Amino acid sequence: MSKQVKSGKIPLSSKKNEASDLFIEEESILSLDPEIKREIESQGLAFRWINAGKYRAGGNFHKSGWRAYRRKAGETQGSLDFNYGTSPEGYIIRNDLLLAVKPVEAHERKLAQVRQKAEMMAGVEKRRAAELKEHMKAAGLGTKVFEGYEGNGDGSDDE
Repeated sequence: MSKQVKSGKIPLSSKKNEASDLFIEEESILSLDPEIKREIESQGLAFRWINAGKYRAGGNFHKSGWRAYRRKAGETQGSLDFNYGTSPEGYIIRNDLLLAVKPVEAHERKLAQVRQKAEMMAGVEKRRAAELKEHMKAAGLGTKVFEGYEGNGDGSDDE
């Protein structure tokens, strides 16, 4: 193992992530059967997990318009479905989460709004940084602003 050492430290670029070699991807408890995914997508719906307690406490209303997904009675597999996350009423439940759906178009509209808002906020922060730089130049301060610099906050470069 000859790794390049600089001032007593191994650079991140030369480190190999040994944990990734040992990582075996297991199916998450929130994974859906491909059959259920196809079923939802064929209906033109997008899905996500929501907090079942908050959904019930809110009168079965979600602030973003998600509604609980309920499978038809014939689509359940049998009496053991409850053990695998499908309630007798046809709802798909994982711990305190409930599978919810809404039309794909509505979901994509909401995502576009969120992205637009994030871009606008990023623009505000960039504009504020530019204004700060201009005020510093106008005041004749002899400091420099380094974007992306992560130090101790006091300008020193202690390691």
